[in-house]
Order: sequence, then structure tokens, then C-alpha cells
Amino acid sequence: MRIVTVLLSVLLLCLAYAFMTIAQSDVESEGIVIQFDSNQINLYRVDNEGNFVPLQSLDGVYIRGVGFSSGEWEIARGSDIVLSPDRQQLAFTAFSNITQETMLFVYGVGETEFQRIASPGLGQVIWAPDSSEILLTPPDTLLGGGLPILEDVYLYTLENSSLTLLVSGQNGALSDFVWLPNGETIVYEGGFSTCAMQPCTPVRNLYMVDRLEQVTNQLTDLNTVITTELTLDAAIFSFCEVEHLTWSAFNNRLYYSLDCEDSGEFTFSTLMSVSLSGENRLEGQLTNSFPEAIRSQIVDIHPSRTSNAVYLSAAVSSEEVVDGFVAIKGSWHLLDNSVAGTLIILASQTFDDVSEPPVQASALSTDAGYLMLGGGLLDGMTLITSGYLAIVDLTTQQVTEYQADKAVCDVEWLDDQTARYRQFDSACSNDFRIPTGTWLLNVSNGTQTEITADLNGFVWVLGIPAFIMEPTPPTTFP
Repeated sequence: MRIVTVLLSVLLLCLAYAFMTIAQSDVESEGIVIQFDSNQINLYRVDNEGNFVPLQSLDGVYIRGVGFSSGEWEIARGSDIVLSPDRQQLAFTAFSNITQETMLFVYGVGETEFQRIASPGLGQVIWAPDSSEILLTPPDTLLGGGLPILEDVYLYTLENSSLTLLVSGQNGALSDFVWLPNGETIVYEGGFSTCAMQPCTPVRNLYMVDRLEQVTNQLTDLNTVITTELTLDAAIFSFCEVEHLTWSAFNNRLYYSLDCEDSGEFTFSTLMSVSLSGENRLEGQLTNSFPEAIRSQIVDIHPSRTSNAVYLSAAVSSEEVVDGFVAIKGSWHLLDNSVAGTLIILASQTFDDVSEPPVQASALSTDAGYLMLGGGLLDGMTLITSGYLAIVDLTTQQVTEYQADKAVCDVEWLDDQTARYRQFDSACSNDFRIPTGTWLLNVSNGTQTEITADLNGFVWVLGIPAFIMEPTPPTTFP
């Protein structure tokens, strides 16, 4: 039985890699898909009529865990391939199973020529807003398998093919990088989770680095915030961390969730913001908005592009005694932080007998008129996940729920009226979940259209065209 379980887990892992979504940028009408072969990666452009147009083949490159590869260059995860904001280039790091080298590859989309430069290890690719440079950062998850990984942050300039050390990791772990629209400022979470006072909750801080001057400044002192500003007992938390770091161009501030976890593994979120000059502000604690909750966690933060409004989706769990038994109630809430230091609840929905928060993904429409919420309702008795999908009209606060048979873990707006979402076969918290279909939702008429059942070996890179995909792509590449 144990052997069967292990084999099944390996199979699920391989399938999960095959379906992993590539990092995304601005959505356009045409889509780009990628196919993983045993010894190469094939790229296709999909036009508005649903035709596959071969772009290029990356020979000798493969994704770990996808099929039985005979290629030389191994990419740890499908999501490590990142398309540039201008949609003209893609980049990734890969490890040679022959020479044991690690390289950064940069390809022009549809071109056979590429740049390659030695990298100290595998890591994440973050493109500059103007697509002229690449930030190489430590991976956001453990890769395993003894692969060399980055511990420092490097800046790669395409014009002269130079790789420069930008931030050293010797002073603590580095993560959650945000490259601001000005192209010069990069903000990240870093440092050691150390304590200089008691009671103390281990937490790292936010730092800002200027890519030109290569000068780093600390933006926050979160241990002081936790011990002096939060109306929580700092001694009960095992650790706190920064999540959902987001830039608001309208307010010229960074917003983030300070998530603190207690010994019972329940998370409590606080909305924080900081200016680039280091002026910190506590925007609101969810424990004040939901004092009876045993868990109150920010799902995502959405600054408006057109006003000072900052919307956040939150998942809340509470206990209720029914006939002598303790029942868990899960709820989602949409809150507004238009007034600094204040959280206003705009919309809510509560569900009985759910073992995890019902909303795990959200997205703000391009005109900030609607907020889309996706997730799954996991039955605590049967462990079967049903889907959940809702749209909140931010003008009227009206909530409209839509049909979703399976968990909705990936949501995105294509324009002011059209949203795209993907359904999965299990809960969003399951790392081995497999996508089962991609859908479009038009909020003006309420129609839901399945644009494709996900095909084996294919992953969307950019864009979700509104058509039914042909089942068999061409195999001839330029």
C-alpha cells in the first residue's frame, strides 16, 4: 500500500508540473502556449481564430518531473520560465546534468538565437518594467534534489550581457521582490528573524535597494510594530511574516499583510503600509474587525489604479457551539482602506461546516469596478471540494455568485467586463492540484464560457483567447 501511495504521489507531482502556469504580464488577445516534450520545450502562438502557429523549439531543455527526459538542461519548475513585460523575450535558469553548470538563458520569442551566461545557482527571474534587465533572486520554494540555488540577488543587463551582484544573502534570507514602475527601485523582505527585546516575535523586515547606486535601506522595524502597536499578545506568536507586498502608484506607498501565526497554527493578518522614505502606517488589524475569529487572514491586496482606495479580500474562521458540538464557520469579506488607518467592510458571505476558508484567490478589474473572488468549499466530512466563484460590484456592493463545479484557484481580469478563471480538481491548498478547465466570465450578461479543457503537456503563458482550442497542434517548427 505504501509503494502504491508513493507512486501515486510521484505521478501527481509530474502532472502538476506539466500543468503549472507560467508567470504572467499584461493580457492581450493572442495567447502563447508551451509544450513540454521529453527533451525540448516547444512554443506556439495561438491566434484569434484558434490556430496554433509554431514559434520555436528550445532544444535540449526539459522540465524536471515531466516525462522521461533525454535533454541536457533541467528547469526546476515550469513556472520558472518567465515572459518579459513587452512579450518579446523569455528567460529562465537551468542546470546541466552533463557539465553540472547553472546558466541563465534569455530567448527572443520566435527566434533561434539566445543569450546564455553562467549563474551561481537556480533562481527566480523578475523582469524590469521596461524588459531591459533581469533580477535573479533566490527561489520562492525549496527545489530539492541537490540542485544549486541562489542565495544572493543579481542584476543581469541584456544590452551588455553583464551580471552584477546587487544584494548579498549573507545577512539573512531574501524573498518577496517587487520592482517598482520607476525601474530603479526594488523592494524585498530580508534579514534574519532575530529579537532584540522581550517579549519578541521573530520577523524579517522590508528593504529598498536602488539598482543604479546599489545602496540598500531598511524600510521597516516590524518587531517594534508587533510589540508596541498591535493589540495582540506578542508572546503567543511563533513567528510573523510579510505577505502580498503590493505597490500603489496612486498613493505612492507599499501595502502588505503582516501575518502572525500562533502556536495553534492560526493566522492573524494586519494591513500595513510604508512610503519609500520609511514612513510606516498601521492601516488596520483584522482582529479588530472580527474579534471573535479564531483565524482572520488577508487573501490579497488590490490598490485601485484610479483612486486612493485599497481593497483587500479576507478569509475568516470562527467557532460556534451547536447542540453541544463545536462547528467551524468560514467566511469571506471584502474590505476597503480608502481612509488611512481604517478598514470598512463592504461585502461578506458566511458558510457552515467548512474546514478551510472559502476564498483563496481574488482580482480587481482594470477599472476598479468589480472584484472577483474564487475558491473552494472543502467538506470536512467527505473531503470533497466544490467550487466557489463570486463577483462584487464595488459601486453597489452587490454580490453575484456563479456556478463553479470545482475549486477556482486562479483568477484574472482581461478587461473591464471580462474575467478569466481556472478550475482545479482539488482544494487550492493542495500543492498537487491539477487544472481541469479554463473559463471566461462576462459580467455584463453573466455568461460563462469554457474556452478550453486543459490539454496534456500544455501551459498558458500569456493571454486567454475566447475560442475553443484545436486538440492537435502542429509539430513543424521554424
